[in-house]
Amino acid sequence: MSEQRLLEKSDSVLWAFTPDGIVLHNFERGLFAELVGQESDIWAYLDGVHSLDAVAQVLVRNDPGGAEHARHLVEAVAGNLVAGGFLVERSS
Repeated sequence: MSEQRLLEKSDSVLWAFTPDGIVLHNFERGLFAELVGQESDIWAYLDGVHSLDAVAQVLVRNDPGGAEHARHLVEAVAGNLVAGGFLVERSS
């Protein structure tokens, strides 16, 4: 994966920590998402500073599935969150 796209949290999203992870609410779209385990770690690093590659590199340190699994998970989670309007492309 050579994904250098920078994503950040949308201004229309509120989130709260739960015992299992994080619940997101996109109040403009009326959508909710729940992130658990490594998904909530991904959310923490999608801050407009870390690329998807960098997030996968952080995850792989603690991912028993290895680098390929970490990359796939980051791409899938980021893709779903962009589609739901929870993440947006960082503006310069």
